[in-house]
Amino acid sequence: MVLTSHDAVGDTGKKTGFWLEEFAATFEKGPDWAPFLVTDGKLIPAQNPASSDAVAHALIDQLR
Repeated sequence: MVLTSHDAVGDTGKKTGFWLEEFAATFEKGPDWAPFLVTDGKLIPAQNPASSDAVAHALIDQLR
């Protein structure tokens, strides 16, 4: 199970995450609260709000 950094910061007592194996996905992670994204075709997943600028640039590149 993949747990998010929100678990450590928020400490709500509830764990969040999902089984990546269910989706046959590769997991990549950057430093907590730092910009991080990976593009795969038209999919542009990002790690957190700090990645907004990088996502915007990746989207513009996709539209060209």
